Amino acid sequence: MKSALVGLLFPVLGGGIWYQSAAQHKNLGGDTGHAASAYKNDTLVIDNVTVVDVETGKLHASQRVVVVDNRIVSVGRVKSVKTDRKSKSAYLDAKGKYLIPGLWDMHTHSDRNFDNFSKLYIATGITGIRDAASEMPLDSMVKLRQKVLMGERVGPPRQVLSGHSIDYKRGCRRTVALHTCITDSADVVHLVDSFKTVGVDMLKTYALPENMYFAVAGAARRAGIPFGGHTMVPAIAASDSGATLIDHSAVNQDLTRGCLYHTATVELCRPIAETFKKNGTWWVPTWIFPPRMAGMDQTHAIYSYFDRFIKDFFSSAAPLPSLHDYLAQGYANADSMRRPRSLIPPPPTGSDVDSLGYLYVVLKAGLPMVAGTDTYGRYLVPGFSLHAELATYVAEGMTPLQALQSATINAVKAIRATDSLGTIKPGKLADLVLLDANPLEHILNTTSIYGVIANGRYFDRKQLDSLLLSTR
Repeated sequence: MKSALVGLLFPVLGGGIWYQSAAQHKNLGGDTGHAASAYKNDTLVIDNVTVVDVETGKLHASQRVVVVDNRIVSVGRVKSVKTDRKSKSAYLDAKGKYLIPGLWDMHTHSDRNFDNFSKLYIATGITGIRDAASEMPLDSMVKLRQKVLMGERVGPPRQVLSGHSIDYKRGCRRTVALHTCITDSADVVHLVDSFKTVGVDMLKTYALPENMYFAVAGAARRAGIPFGGHTMVPAIAASDSGATLIDHSAVNQDLTRGCLYHTATVELCRPIAETFKKNGTWWVPTWIFPPRMAGMDQTHAIYSYFDRFIKDFFSSAAPLPSLHDYLAQGYANADSMRRPRSLIPPPPTGSDVDSLGYLYVVLKAGLPMVAGTDTYGRYLVPGFSLHAELATYVAEGMTPLQALQSATINAVKAIRATDSLGTIKPGKLADLVLLDANPLEHILNTTSIYGVIANGRYFDRKQLDSLLLSTR
């Protein structure tokens, strides 16, 4: 039985899967002037590629992947997978390349510059986002998502939309247009019903007192809408109430004390992790947002060099800078950089966390985790921020495979869409990223993007560069 969220994400053609007919491949450039598709064929054949199995970490060399319209129809050895020679096919020789599922950023915020945000996501291999609150009205976001799926605009084809954050009146932030305030349980019911009518996919909670948080949780359950976000109530209680996600590193005190930073121990974190696994709750770190983040010297070096990259990218300097090179410098120069002060005290010298990374306890306890960045504006810039986020995960103790899983299969598990997304298998939707280097050898290789396939639509390197240039 499909979850309510899957039904909202993929609402047509009965099977819960968006389908783009061959006729809808026309005018794939839309109105951006920068994104004409590399092909207008019914079939794309990717030959001689190494397929990365993000579930097991296995590499399958010399594979043929056949995409028809927006669906993967065949995966296997080149000699064993036959193609229909009568169909109008495009062949891509991908020898020496690596194919991964499309990446997800599970905590983003769209502003009114939707086109630039969307193009940056595609140009950096992000085919799925959770928009945790947007400046734009929810009904406008729903319409824009539909235009992306129809090939009329460039953008991530998978968008989990939340509308505004649900905030509490007494402390409701009026400085940004991302929040809607509630005052009592009647407000909660009205707001949840309104969001459901417009087509929300997942409610976003913000600074809610305990009684209001559980009121939202109850209304969401009754309406059949997933929810998650800022969570001030105890982590186990939030998970037991039905929360799909808990956002950030230093908002929920239980997560901070038990699983992160100087106070963390496996014994404190394990009950939270086991409850999350039982209930299907996931933690979204948004680690690349420095004010919330403690970390080892390598992570702070990544922050510093990522900041330099963003400033250089949006300057008039040409050619385009390489994110891979900037982050690699961060790794290389970590020991020579002074760690800045953090809001979170450092762990005792010689402790497991201090020596093995701030994610050591999270990994040891098995806390379910998905990648997210809190992208909003030109500092936490769309797309690039996710790759920097993954780099910090590895700096703090993850393997490249674990980091890659957090932005692929784990994200898809969180939205209960593994029947359609997250792996490279026949029947799955064709959201894929073609890389020049093996991401399991080094996580920075996720930035070596050769091409992107979004809902079956192929963007080559030249077109990706064009998208990047159009956003500067």
